[in-house]
Amino acid sequence: MKLLIIYTGGTIGMVPSGTGWRPQPGYLEGRIREHLRRMEFPHEVTWQEYDPLLDSSQLSCQHWNQLARDIIEHYADYDGFVVLHGTDTMAYTSSALAFMLRGTRKPVVLTGSQIPVWEQTTDGLDNVMLALQSAAREDLQDVYLAFDHKLYHGAHVTKTNTDRLKAFSAPHGVHLGNELPEPESEPRMIPVSEAAVELYHYLPGTPLRGLRALIETRPRVLILLTYGSGNAPDTQELRDLLGYATDQGTLLINRSQCFRANVDMHRYEAASALREGGLVGAGTMTLEALTGKLHVLLTLFEDNVDLAQHLLTPWTEELPAPK
Repeated sequence: MKLLIIYTGGTIGMVPSGTGWRPQPGYLEGRIREHLRRMEFPHEVTWQEYDPLLDSSQLSCQHWNQLARDIIEHYADYDGFVVLHGTDTMAYTSSALAFMLRGTRKPVVLTGSQIPVWEQTTDGLDNVMLALQSAAREDLQDVYLAFDHKLYHGAHVTKTNTDRLKAFSAPHGVHLGNELPEPESEPRMIPVSEAAVELYHYLPGTPLRGLRALIETRPRVLILLTYGSGNAPDTQELRDLLGYATDQGTLLINRSQCFRANVDMHRYEAASALREGGLVGAGTMTLEALTGKLHVLLTLFEDNVDLAQHLLTPWTEELPAPK
């Protein structure tokens, strides 16, 4: 099999310097190829390295588009793809690619490391091997994230640890989605652009001035991070603000603050203001999946009814059953 590694940057290829860890162009490929020879990896691997290398905290839609474009342009040449990426926003990128890549049936696997391969204790080489082995599997046909000996679906994974090697988790369990329908089109990408998506995080004992300020910026979408199963204080002020936001065309989304979230605005009376205010529940979607899907949907649709309908319609494994 022929596999393509796209190296975007991240901790995995950093080396020490006088000011801390920094990317070292040209360094990582040699270390990876040396490890593949030692492990007698049987498949042909091609290397593509971005210039400049990117710290993933600097991620933008431009980088998502570049990745998706490179995968589509080389789609016919390779059997699988591995993306080496910084961990900070890796789950955002895996989610975005899961929605941006359409009509594809070859594995795209993202990975990186918590410890650079420069260090003897690195987790990077094991993660790369898992990603390459996964990219060579014929039963995998979607976007995935490989880390710490585990494979996740790219549209249902979140970073949960900044220091330990087990950096990622799937809140409602791992569902790889092996049985995919026939592609609806030839392999293609949906390009995305910056979108006015804002987020308001509820905190006990705080006034709604922050929410009002966000609404007055007239965002295209406003995500409310609520308590529990999608609850918030029911006040007339909140009802008035939600009505004001809706009247000016903002799509309102209810997403729980919980790690293993499942928004259900019919469970408690405390959610009645949000329910009656027309908020769309995010269900079991991670914040990363919600962000990536919204960027794609905002490229395709202008009407809020269409946005809401497609947001709640599964495109891949972003809306698993509650665990």
